[in-house]
Amino acid sequence: MPDHKRTLSESSANGSFVDYHDHSPTTPEELRGWYSLNCAVNGFSAVSLAVFMPLVTESFATSVAVQTQNWSLKCDTSIEGYDCMMPVGGGWYNTTDFVKYCHTFAVFIELVLFLPIGTWADFGNNRKRLLGIMGLAAALSSIIILAAFTYKAVALVFVCSILISVFYGLYIVCWASYLPILIAYSPGVRDQKSDVGQIRLSEKIASLVSAKGLASGYFAGTSLLVLLLGLAAYLGDGHAYGLPHQYALQIGVAFTGVVYILIYNFYGKTRLKERPGPPAPTDKNFLVLGVERTFETVSQLSKLPQIMLLLVSSFFSAAAYNTMASIAVHTAQSVLHVDTVYVIACAVIVNLFAGLGSLFFAWFKQRVNWSEKKLLMALNLIYSIVPLYIIIGLMPIPFGMKSALELPVIGVLHGALLGATQSNYRVLLCELYPQGLEAQYFALYEFTNLLANTIMPPIVDQVNKAAGNERYGFIPILLCFYVSYTAMKFISIKAGIQQAKVFSPEEHFRERLAKKLEKKKKKKDIKIKTSSFRLQSMRPNDSKGPLSAMLSGIIDGKNFFPETSDESDSESKSGQELQSPTSIDKTQKEDVSPDKIEEIKETSQE
Repeated sequence: MPDHKRTLSESSANGSFVDYHDHSPTTPEELRGWYSLNCAVNGFSAVSLAVFMPLVTESFATSVAVQTQNWSLKCDTSIEGYDCMMPVGGGWYNTTDFVKYCHTFAVFIELVLFLPIGTWADFGNNRKRLLGIMGLAAALSSIIILAAFTYKAVALVFVCSILISVFYGLYIVCWASYLPILIAYSPGVRDQKSDVGQIRLSEKIASLVSAKGLASGYFAGTSLLVLLLGLAAYLGDGHAYGLPHQYALQIGVAFTGVVYILIYNFYGKTRLKERPGPPAPTDKNFLVLGVERTFETVSQLSKLPQIMLLLVSSFFSAAAYNTMASIAVHTAQSVLHVDTVYVIACAVIVNLFAGLGSLFFAWFKQRVNWSEKKLLMALNLIYSIVPLYIIIGLMPIPFGMKSALELPVIGVLHGALLGATQSNYRVLLCELYPQGLEAQYFALYEFTNLLANTIMPPIVDQVNKAAGNERYGFIPILLCFYVSYTAMKFISIKAGIQQAKVFSPEEHFRERLAKKLEKKKKKKDIKIKTSSFRLQSMRPNDSKGPLSAMLSGIIDGKNFFPETSDESDSESKSGQELQSPTSIDKTQKEDVSPDKIEEIKETSQE
């Protein structure tokens, strides 16, 4: 874990050595504010993006579509395996494919903006400012969807869906980048005197804080999902009110935006500190700086092999568990013929146990004293059981996801491992990233996961189409878990910490500051030696008499009174050179009486 105890930053304007960081210790109140902001935004992921918006967009798409086999007939979603086409611009597109295209377009925008936003968030107060802007934009996009009173507003629905996805992803980058800073300024970490003790305590605290942050979000999202599902069931079909069929779900999406605005403004905003970084360069605008730093970060990866291994492991792990969830839902609906309500109930189970799983494995890690690396290796191996169990269903046996009753059990295991895996990958990143580039490397981490979620589903679809059975699609998912485990096995945390220091702007600045202080110290030592030399050169010659001896004694810091054996001896030496105190043997020194002191003073005056 990087050391922020003496974190310094350099002004890009004048190159002066200035500390721009807030070194105040992390308080429980600040941690609660950080937790609350994940609770506030989790409604977008657990409710809007995961459940409600796919149903709303599909409903609006099919409302303006026609059947592929007979374009004179409107699309009928009650037909099993319906296939419909919708007009978009000057062409016609399959409704399901168009929904996927919109999702892909949102992902493309996120991939373009993740790293520049991460770069900008590391400067000044931009981290908290961007956090608020992205959250507010996602909330407003959720509320605006209420304006879609008729099916003619299909374009508005798709635009809102894209904006919610983009702004939520950018929000998570800024929110997650607070984690290493909050840990570094924890009172216990700051009090550690040794690097080893600091790293161990930082890892322990980071594991608990990350788990609590994710758990609070999952619990809030689960509660909100259950509440809004009940509201949607109570309101019923929107056609009864002259509104679109899924308008009750649109109300639920808008409600998540209102919840975010209330929690952010009245709780989280006032408790989470700015935690600023160095000021942004004034000679470069946002886009230029973002592009330059993005290429710089990517070029650094070849010299940061431990972070590269972490990103590879995270890429394959995210590709596996995210794709597995979506394919499992599709398989359950097409093979087991479960309805939407049952799928939503399983989604509630997944979210609930994701929160519980993150807390349980954080406790388990402390109990058995495992490192993040060892725990993540174990999580990937356990996770591989899920796709392996579904693949077994190819055999003529009565289990292997062949009944609807198996889905909740799979959901419990998937949820428990999901929360723990996400939490511990972030904690491990906190140990390996170059200090001072928090948002930039967390943006790179989220970029990697999002890229995995984009690439893996088409690969699985091609495997399913080639094999003619959706269970074969879980074979590449199983392989992804094993690749993730292998990459994690080769990570050296100790080497990664040392490699990160090479590219840490804070570490570079600290070294330069240390050299500057050392140079100042040397100059000071030279001045002291010069002054001492001048003082020595000003010392009078001992041959000038008793006064010279006294001055010599004062300069040497010793007794400036010459010692004499008796009165006759001092008279015999009158007018002659008095013996310096330094030339008298220490064994012959005696205490000087007051009478002798007066006599010596009179002699000195003469």
